[in-house]
Amino acid sequence: RRRGSGVGAAGLAPSAQSPSAEGGKGDGLGAPGGPGGPLSTDAVVAVVAAKEARMGAQDRLLAAACAAFMLSSMDKVCISVAIIPLASEFGWSASAAGVVQSSFFLGYVLSQLPGGYFASRLGGRRVLPVGLGTWSAGTALAALTGTVQALGATRALVGLGQAVAPTSIVDMLARVVPRERRASAVSLAFSGVHAGAIVGLLVSPAIIGAAGWRTLFLVFGGLGLVWSVLFEALMRRIASTDPELNDKLTATIAVGGDGNGTQPEMRIPYRAFLRHPALQSLAFTHFANNWFYYSMLAWMPSYFREVLQIQDLDGAAHNAVLPAIAGIVCGLIAGPTADRLMASGLPASTVRPLMQNIAMLGPAACMAAIIWAQAHAAGGDGSGGATSAVLPLMAGADGLLAFSLAGLYCTHADLSPKYAGALLGLTNFAGALGGTSGVFVTGLLVDQLGDWNLAFLGPSVLCLTLGAAAYTFVCKKEPVDFDTEDDSPFGVEAALRAPLAWCRDTAKAGRTSVARTLERAMPRPPRSAVRAARRSRLVSESLAAVELAAAVDVAAAAAAGGGQPPPP
Repeated sequence: RRRGSGVGAAGLAPSAQSPSAEGGKGDGLGAPGGPGGPLSTDAVVAVVAAKEARMGAQDRLLAAACAAFMLSSMDKVCISVAIIPLASEFGWSASAAGVVQSSFFLGYVLSQLPGGYFASRLGGRRVLPVGLGTWSAGTALAALTGTVQALGATRALVGLGQAVAPTSIVDMLARVVPRERRASAVSLAFSGVHAGAIVGLLVSPAIIGAAGWRTLFLVFGGLGLVWSVLFEALMRRIASTDPELNDKLTATIAVGGDGNGTQPEMRIPYRAFLRHPALQSLAFTHFANNWFYYSMLAWMPSYFREVLQIQDLDGAAHNAVLPAIAGIVCGLIAGPTADRLMASGLPASTVRPLMQNIAMLGPAACMAAIIWAQAHAAGGDGSGGATSAVLPLMAGADGLLAFSLAGLYCTHADLSPKYAGALLGLTNFAGALGGTSGVFVTGLLVDQLGDWNLAFLGPSVLCLTLGAAAYTFVCKKEPVDFDTEDDSPFGVEAALRAPLAWCRDTAKAGRTSVARTLERAMPRPPRSAVRAARRSRLVSESLAAVELAAAVDVAAAAAAGGGQPPPP
């Protein structure tokens, strides 16, 4: 290493040393005696070892984030496989199955904004384990259910926990990964999403066939406990070997600070976020992205079964693996490609839209091609006949969507590393609405129209096209100082202030009225008991007054005589 870097044992020329290496400070390459002094071999080795240790800690952190996304995806896709035997066992329609699968997004929507806030306020390192424990518990509890309502409630709990995973992981990466490596890091971390889909779709049919769908939920839920133990061990190791990295992961970002403060109070400028066109277009892009992604995730096995006539559960699930494999390959290509383009001098305003247009217009073209192929196969009835064309197109669509990891999912940290978690929480809220709408509307349209291609694929083509246009022409990709943007209250807040005050006063009056009603309804004590209690209170007050007067007299006499007061 010394030979390759031009660092000899004797030292470096003064021009090659860091200008900040003065008095032993800077990058650590300066000699203890001051600038221009000799550079020892031990100092070089120590610096190289420190950098390698830092890279090792970041790599382990990336591996943990990838594993968290993998478990998240496994717990998402297991229901898309289990819903087939569940619907058969309990006689559920496609609409009922859609309600169960879309219940996930009820919790997912509710915890988006709190998840983004706490990821920025406390750090994603603290929030991620809580979220993962929550969704693992929801997955395990699904084994105890047997109705649409109960299963839907457990899926909502899963969504409640999984909502904080993207915001927490993006917050951690924004804190420790520089911009020039960010696309690769995000792509590597999010590759766990597709890896989890592959594992979930391959393993779920085997577990269901061997031990039933209840065992599937118990096994997948239990894996979260294993991750939690390993993650905490990793964090303790990082805290002991790399305190600086640990401080970045756990620091609370102060308003107006540089991201290294620990002030207990923090106000995130949500109004400034909502006013900015970049955030508005980014939220719509996320909506369109998730409409397509979650519709594919939830309905693809059913689509293979109903349209492509792949009747066995194993076949439907195994064919659904192909798009996930394509997603991993494209994701690992997209991140390094984007980083190399930016390293070559292309600005983020060019690289990010290029990646996002591939991610959205490519799948839209694939979906349109599937609709055309199905319409011209088997007499145009849209059922069977085009399997050989549909499978590669479906895999290509899901694979190309992974390019959004180098576009959409890097833009939050590009706009503001300080508020990356909060920004992703806002756009992920819109994305959750898109996912909920896509899953539910697909089931509804399938029941009403009976045409899977029109209900499943058509809306996705429209959403993806509009999302690409919004991201390309409206969304800004350069840093924004949201602390200096307009964060004043919206006009609607002033209009709502009076109704909200009336509601608050009404609620207070209602509580008082209820308390009085309960007081009247309670049985009154006997009058003799009330009189006895009153006499006892008066006697106690009189004795206290006598004792106080006696103490005052003793103190006054002592003061007048100049001596100490006698003992009581």
